[in-house]
Amino acid sequence: MDESLEQPLAVLVADHNEDSRAKCRETMARAGIEVATASSSHAAIAAARSLTPRVIIWALGLPGFGETTVVRHFRADPAFRRTTLIALSGRTSARDERDLRDAGFDRVLSAPVAPDVILACVRDALTAKLSS
Repeated sequence: MDESLEQPLAVLVADHNEDSRAKCRETMARAGIEVATASSSHAAIAAARSLTPRVIIWALGLPGFGETTVVRHFRADPAFRRTTLIALSGRTSARDERDLRDAGFDRVLSAPVAPDVILACVRDALTAKLSS
């Protein structure tokens, strides 16, 4: 079986802000992308285990585990080796972005981010993962 078909084209949006989650979910659903959401790191990890998304959008500061712990968790699990991790951060300095990338995030977006910008990043990630 083609490995690119083993993992669903799904996205997990982990954000404590209900409006942000809803806007992302609506935008991606209109684009035909399966979306799951979570409001805490514990719920996000559980959702990720059941869905194995191609992209995880992680808003920093979620209740529960810190982002360094979470990104290490995902990077250590072979089930998530093809998953793109996108951090949403209120931190905008070059050093903070570098630290987040060094921790294991593939991309860092400065919040607030328009849902269409997030959708473009998700499409880029899905395209890149399918062609790799």
